Amino acid sequence: MTLASGAARRDRARLERWGLEVSAPQYRPTGAGPTGLLRRVTDLRRWLDLGFEGLIALPLRLFTAGLTALWGTGALAGLSYWAWSRLLPADLRELPGQWALAAVTGLVLALTLPGIVHLLARLDAIVTASLLGGAAPGARLPGGPRRGPPGPRQRRPPRLACGRPRGAG
Repeated sequence: MTLASGAARRDRARLERWGLEVSAPQYRPTGAGPTGLLRRVTDLRRWLDLGFEGLIALPLRLFTAGLTALWGTGALAGLSYWAWSRLLPADLRELPGQWALAAVTGLVLALTLPGIVHLLARLDAIVTASLLGGAAPGARLPGGPRRGPPGPRQRRPPRLACGRPRGAG
């Protein structure tokens, strides 16, 4: 329970460093000795932390780490295909232009890697903020749309039914 609460505290601190205000949890006060341990074990908030960290955060982060590693490895493999393709058997190297396809694929993967990592980090932040205590009222994710005070509405000119200017034919 203590480990899960510590991991949840670390996640909340990470979200705050990213600029998202997350409400702090209210844990039951604990004491020393067996009664303090019993209070810690019977605290529902700590059980929620354990459930989140073990059942949701761990699989999500394994998925995001695996996808990031796979994306980066694909980029590296595609960009360096010209160097290691000679080690493949001759029947696997028969397609004309195969090195160019691998280089273009590697370049696309390399150029999109920062965007994919950012998207996966936002996914983690959204899931963590919504399930680990909720975001504070009015909080927004960094990089999201900024909502300022409403400005004056601009009027559009009225549309005509036929699309022609008035007075024309």
